Amino acid sequence: MTIPPDEARLLQDLLARQRPAWTEFVRRYEGIVAAAIRRTAAQYGFTLRRSDHDDFCAEVFAGLLANDMAALRSFEGRCRLSTWLTILARRSFLKNLRRIRGRDTLASDDQINNSLLPQTIDLLERLVADEDQKRLRRAMERLRDADRRILELFFCDELSYRQIGEQMGISVNAVGPKLFRAQQRLKKAMQWA
Repeated sequence: MTIPPDEARLLQDLLARQRPAWTEFVRRYEGIVAAAIRRTAAQYGFTLRRSDHDDFCAEVFAGLLANDMAALRSFEGRCRLSTWLTILARRSFLKNLRRIRGRDTLASDDQINNSLLPQTIDLLERLVADEDQKRLRRAMERLRDADRRILELFFCDELSYRQIGEQMGISVNAVGPKLFRAQQRLKKAMQWA
């Protein structure tokens, strides 16, 4: 898939460090990043205060600028920029989940006594993680070997499309469609797990 010309132009302007491009980029995609963080937090049973939510969004955008925009330079255009940013925001939030554990922003102060918060969160995380892992394991067992392998390489090993292609002996261009189809099959399998 080739990204739309307006996205390609915006990305090119960003990499050329044109200030208006960054403003336009943030304006255009901040809602997508924010929604991905909200959905991921909700999926894991966390309620974030607005200030924490804003911090996580800012962290995603700061990560895009880090190391001479290495993340943006790695975008290969095999999907929409919005799709790529959704995945990036989700990964960023999950990576930082451990950092926010135990802080009183993870749950309503009205619902959980602050003195019990860290233990309660640890217990809830373990219960949710255990149940999710069991369901995921059952769903993964229903998949074909190739689907299971590509999902593991992308989500567990966090390999790039190029690295996945090398590991699986397929072209870089074939990775995106195969990954998409594997995700669709996994979603269906999760319904029955």
